[in-house]
Amino acid sequence: MRDIVDDQRTAERQRVADEQRAAVAVTAVVLGAFRGLAVDLLWLRLSELQDRGKYLEIAQLAGWITKLEPHCSDIWAFHAWNMAYNISVMLSNHEDRWRWVKSGIDLLCQDGIRYNPDDADLHAEIAWMFQYKVGAFADKAHETYKRRLASDMTRLVGGGRPDYSAILANPSRIEALKREYALDPTLMQKLDQEAGPFDWRLPETLAVYWAWKGLAHAGGRSLASCHRIIYQSMHVMFMRGSLRFEPSTGRYQTGPDLAKYPRVIEAFENAIKACPGDQNILTAFSIFLDRAIILQAGQGRLAEAADALQRLRKLRPDITENDPLAYAETEASRLRQQHSGLLPGLEKPLK
Repeated sequence: MRDIVDDQRTAERQRVADEQRAAVAVTAVVLGAFRGLAVDLLWLRLSELQDRGKYLEIAQLAGWITKLEPHCSDIWAFHAWNMAYNISVMLSNHEDRWRWVKSGIDLLCQDGIRYNPDDADLHAEIAWMFQYKVGAFADKAHETYKRRLASDMTRLVGGGRPDYSAILANPSRIEALKREYALDPTLMQKLDQEAGPFDWRLPETLAVYWAWKGLAHAGGRSLASCHRIIYQSMHVMFMRGSLRFEPSTGRYQTGPDLAKYPRVIEAFENAIKACPGDQNILTAFSIFLDRAIILQAGQGRLAEAADALQRLRKLRPDITENDPLAYAETEASRLRQQHSGLLPGLEKPLK
């Protein structure tokens, strides 16, 4: 029943999107030279409503501005953010929240990117929504978001690891991926080959996909943003990227995916090369290596732990310990005291 309802909603979103594109053309012709003035007035009104917390009214007004200025990426980002963050948290029902979050994502994926295909910042906005709004824990409805995404992707790709030959041979499945999540299976396959394998039920995978797409158009600040989302998401997947999901019961359980270690290293190295001198990247890399030593030593992956310790010592000359197991034991004890329960698998001393 849920699939039928979701299909109906998807069809309705497509109908609205088609109508919106027609409205853009009509509005531009009707207003002509007055379009710029109308946009300025609407932005002023938008600012007033923002101050008053009138988020539903903002959504309507922002929709008008996107019709008048479809190639202004800022209004698309603002409109989607308002839907996914401001309006969603006004609702108590978690399924209702998910619909607004998904609508915000869809707005960017389906329309914002359509009008601004080369805008790296919009790609990063989409990636950030998957990484933070869906993937993090700040929203009390985050478990619903994760389950709905996992359920959708299970239905669309047949599980976490797609059979690309089967998908690419089936036009209806290609269309479904593009219609529901604006995903191109050819690009998914390329990303899997370059940086995977990925579990496409995870929000972090979708974050990497959109940030990776954005890299083709990125420069300066947007380049750093896209790389940051990629290495942060890869780090998270190393920590909790092994997913057990049962669609029938909604059981959703994650654990460390230590096999992703070399891919996370690549993500950081790519960022360091693209953004030389960025101290934030080096700091994040140090934190990852520290965690990697602890988790891998705890699981008996001593070669990988030793590699991580060697890399960490290059970044942190103050570290003199050569034994990864000894370092892991000392650091794990410190972290247990500071962040009790934060790191999976560290409830007991390493052995």
